[in-house]
Amino acid sequence: MKFYKEKKDPNLKLSTQDKIINWNKARLKTGRFNDQLGGGKLQEQENNLRTAKQVSVSDMQKMGYDIPSSATGAYGYDDHVYTASPTIMDRLMGRKNSTKIHEEAHASLAIPQENKIKEIQKKSGRELYDYYDDPKEIYSKIMELRINNNINPNKIFKKEDIPSLKKKTSRFGEVFLEHIPDEELLDLLNNVASKDDLSKKNYT
Repeated sequence: MKFYKEKKDPNLKLSTQDKIINWNKARLKTGRFNDQLGGGKLQEQENNLRTAKQVSVSDMQKMGYDIPSSATGAYGYDDHVYTASPTIMDRLMGRKNSTKIHEEAHASLAIPQENKIKEIQKKSGRELYDYYDDPKEIYSKIMELRINNNINPNKIFKKEDIPSLKKKTSRFGEVFLEHIPDEELLDLLNNVASKDDLSKKNYT
């Protein structure tokens, strides 16, 4: 009888930061994202991510951020801090790191990707809303979706992939994936690696 070693996911024990960084490194290697990750941009985003500090909700409130005590996640721009904790539903659904991934994506300050999102939105010509169409939020939601579901950085999504994509695990689920038109969603996934003042700004 032959025995084989069980194949384990090499990314299983990686931190959420490492998963985000490794995903972006693989994305850069495709050669299609130099505008967003090349020329030192990837290193800058990695440094932003590595230097962000995770704190409690009460700590952020003491710093002057206007977030409710019940908040499970938020990023504070001025102090480069974030808070993140999984909800009971996240734990039950096997996505206990969702909030952390989301807030760390904010903390990476991925400006080139956010600018690309703005270009795609402008091209779509549709009416935009504050939260679900905020480029910062879209970037974080996309990264959360990618990391949670081990989406291949090399994959180019097609229209026929949309139904299965909408079944993927995400804290935002249908609300986010159904809000964005299919063609725009494909554009965001394939081509992307607020109105408030910046003073004590926080992103959820």
